[in-house]
Amino acid sequence: ETSPGSCIRCGTAGQVAVRCVRPKCEGYYCIPSQFCEGGPLGLLLPTLGLRFADHLAVERLGAGGSGEVFRALNVRTGEYGALKVLVPSGADSRGARFEREAIALARLNHPNIVRLLDFGQEGERAYIVMELVDGRRTVSELIQEETDVETVLHVMTQTAQALADAHRHGFVHRDVKPSNFIITSSVIS
Repeated sequence: ETSPGSCIRCGTAGQVAVRCVRPKCEGYYCIPSQFCEGGPLGLLLPTLGLRFADHLAVERLGAGGSGEVFRALNVRTGEYGALKVLVPSGADSRGARFEREAIALARLNHPNIVRLLDFGQEGERAYIVMELVDGRRTVSELIQEETDVETVLHVMTQTAQALADAHRHGFVHRDVKPSNFIITSSVIS
């Protein structure tokens, strides 16, 4: 079943996960209307409204040196995930490394590590889809707040356990810093 949506590029109404009918929006799909409340964005965020296999980029969550992260709707299941799209660089070695990291991540099974849901390549752009974490605070923000020492130690212990498990399975996180670790309510409770 499809639901009402809009094209992120031109604002034309359409059904979610169905291609926009306007020729200038070729390749773009309509996304849920709640993600278009500010009106069409044109080419400001060109990844929004694109599909990566079954995953439709609907909201930009952040960016780093190697790519951008989006909230993505799985058009088959209706579930949301975190879609990381590698910024194309023309260097094949980055895409190959990205795929090796996705395969390594798929082997991990730890309560403090997000699960890999999918990965692949769409044209020149490699992507991975991970479990979407329902938290907005990072370890960096926790440290800056007036948080008691026991809570910080608890969170840092879980972070260290997750990294140790990843290393045991041959996965090396290449950007370990407090702002890259999201805290959920289950971590603090």
